[in-house]
Amino acid sequence: MAAGICNTLGAVLNNRQPPAKKTLLHGGDLYSASEMYGIAVEDWLDLSTGINPRSYSFRPIPQQYFERLPYLDPALNRAAENYYQTAEILALAGSQALIEKLPLCLPPGNLWVPEIGYQEYAHQWRKQGRVLEIYPSLDARQASDFISREIEQGNINHLLIINPNNPTGIFFSVQQLKHWAKRLQANQGMLIVDEAFIDASPQHSLLTSAGNAAIEENVLVLRSFGKFFGLAGLRLGFAAGSEIFLTALNAKLGPWAVNGIAQQVAIQAFNDKPWQQQMPGLLAADQALTEKILQPLFTHVGAVLLTSQALFTACLLHSSKAEHITQAFALRGILIRLIPAGKTKHILRFGHVRSDDHRNIAKLTQAVENYIKS
Repeated sequence: MAAGICNTLGAVLNNRQPPAKKTLLHGGDLYSASEMYGIAVEDWLDLSTGINPRSYSFRPIPQQYFERLPYLDPALNRAAENYYQTAEILALAGSQALIEKLPLCLPPGNLWVPEIGYQEYAHQWRKQGRVLEIYPSLDARQASDFISREIEQGNINHLLIINPNNPTGIFFSVQQLKHWAKRLQANQGMLIVDEAFIDASPQHSLLTSAGNAAIEENVLVLRSFGKFFGLAGLRLGFAAGSEIFLTALNAKLGPWAVNGIAQQVAIQAFNDKPWQQQMPGLLAADQALTEKILQPLFTHVGAVLLTSQALFTACLLHSSKAEHITQAFALRGILIRLIPAGKTKHILRFGHVRSDDHRNIAKLTQAVENYIKS
């Protein structure tokens, strides 16, 4: 392939234009990819998001929920409280709705965010003119030592932890998070924990560990509905925290924050225990198969495996190789996520193929084999 095919990769996946000012690129934009590469949307294998490919199959939603104003159904609150094991829960139109309001709700002070991680937090914080600081997030031990030192020196007001981190996969224990929360509380600071990818191992959640007890007053936990249940288009998420904070946040969200259809789908999904219990095993099979298919590619290009977990696998490699792979796979109708990780490195993040999806297994396997041969 020509050497220059990778030079405008960001523009390729955003309608041939550079990203608009103050706009971030995200995975899953099949419309732009389809337009650029001339491949129909339905013919793509989208591995650019960490969304469960085994989406929850819900029963048809009665017409009445399309006709009514979407006041919050008490049944959703009950189902969410049971699923997340906390009574202090607030439904949102996706975690993004809270992320945008976070700079308006948190007390004065800086916010420390991972250098590599979901970038909307930093984007929204800067957008509101608030002070942002960065901590390393490629290595868990390095990150933990760095954060602990900065907290002890009184440099951190508010701290964001993405647990596990997307895309680096680093993870902090419940005990570590609780320790940081107590230290931050002494400085009137808050700990924000984004648990968007924790549903497949809920025993590691701050919410699950709290049992029936309330979590610390200066802790806010975000949970994503769409990723684990594979229904990102519903735009549904939840926040758990103190009653005072959630009340203030709810006031900023305004009326009818969650549409009625999303509410009814979530009630079904939250109450479907058999589906939830079988899903971690199925996702583990998808994970193992996808990693097995990709391993020869990683070895061929000298990529370092960063993480392989329930909903995505990520590797670190030289930028030129990462860009070349992304482009080569896109030409074959496979969309993957390219994430900067320093001046000369990029992360490639792959969603997983279903272990029973023989067509897409063959498509991904062929793409890997052809790339190695080229």
